[in-house]
Amino acid sequence: MNRVHLGLKESHDTMGVGMAGYENDIFISYSQEDNQPNSDESIFEWVTEFHHDLAARLAKYMGEPPRIWRDNRGQESFEGSKAETRDRLSKSAIMLSIFSSGYLRSEWCERELKAFTRYAKKNGGIKIKNKFRIFKIIKTPLAAHEKFPAQVRDATGYAFYKVDDNDRVREFDKSIYPEAKREYYLALDDLAQDVYQLLMAIKTEGVGRAEPIDNEERPMDDSKPTVYVSLPPTDLKAYHQQIKRELQARGYEVVPQQEFHGSMAERATAIKEYLQQAELSVHFFGGVFDRMARLQNDLAAERSVEGGLQRLIWIPRSILDRVNSGEPQAEAAQSEFLEQLQLDERMQAGAELVSESLDQLITDMLRRLAPKSTAQAPQSLAGDLPCVYVIDTQISAPALKWLRGQLMALGVELRLARQEKDQILMPLVTESNATKS
Repeated sequence: MNRVHLGLKESHDTMGVGMAGYENDIFISYSQEDNQPNSDESIFEWVTEFHHDLAARLAKYMGEPPRIWRDNRGQESFEGSKAETRDRLSKSAIMLSIFSSGYLRSEWCERELKAFTRYAKKNGGIKIKNKFRIFKIIKTPLAAHEKFPAQVRDATGYAFYKVDDNDRVREFDKSIYPEAKREYYLALDDLAQDVYQLLMAIKTEGVGRAEPIDNEERPMDDSKPTVYVSLPPTDLKAYHQQIKRELQARGYEVVPQQEFHGSMAERATAIKEYLQQAELSVHFFGGVFDRMARLQNDLAAERSVEGGLQRLIWIPRSILDRVNSGEPQAEAAQSEFLEQLQLDERMQAGAELVSESLDQLITDMLRRLAPKSTAQAPQSLAGDLPCVYVIDTQISAPALKWLRGQLMALGVELRLARQEKDQILMPLVTESNATKS
């Protein structure tokens, strides 16, 4: 079997130069068993198909075929391929590791991962503009006892599978599940856009930097602020990706570009660093309780009080209606949290709670991101829905919950007035205080 190198003629000669002096834009690391057909009758090879599809999609963004290298010679030539593989690793800008249980069991895959990490640290750094140069492609979920290697523990994962309503894992395998084709291509496009952005960053920065670029060195675009898109609970991941896609298509930088691990203190430190870069944060809460989603909201609320960070909190209307109606929920802890979130002024600090469609969230988000010189005048208190602001914060939580339910039944939104943030309410607050005195 011949090596696969899309974007160049099949040749053993010099390959030319890719991004920022690298011969290869991408090195794909994978387990041979993940590229085996599902049956003797099938000729479908998942990794080969993924490779071809990614190259085609990247070419659309790059304007030219990407240089992707993957060893496709199989185990029969394993020994002879070692030297060339090591050489290709050292000359690649990015690594895509296709994770599965088989990948973790492969000694050679482990060596590739460690080797690329070593080469990257010496040539540009393992992170460029806060983006990992190793992309974590998750073909199948790992078993409970399996863990991602330390080199990719914090890298963002791109899942090429879903868990259905019966808790069954369904791979995005077009040969088995043709109906998964749309989800496969959406995940592929998210990956292609992120890879393209990193390749452009590497091209801009060049090679030879041994350390990641810190926040002060990162070039800023005043017309395109950075947006913190909170890592979501599992039931809202698709909506998170849609928001991220929308922002990136418009040229906004989205953080974080990684997952958070370690102790809660270590995670909090990393989250705060990203929040310092952002002018707006967007948070997602659904029907699944998620400690990380809550931690990100708490830290963003603190950042808003300290530095004026704008925030949006999105809770799907269907979930909010069930909570406020008192209907039993699968996760009681999440119901209690959502009730508290609606009533606690500190948890909402600097935020607008949006429960309408995702399109409405996008509209509100883009309105807040509009350049100050061209932004529309502030809207009235009502917005898209009639809105009642509660100024007297001494009202009891049960009374607020009852009032919220009654108003929502009439299509009216209830909000707690944050006097220090809602300047438009100050005359009303002053009048209310004067009346009380």
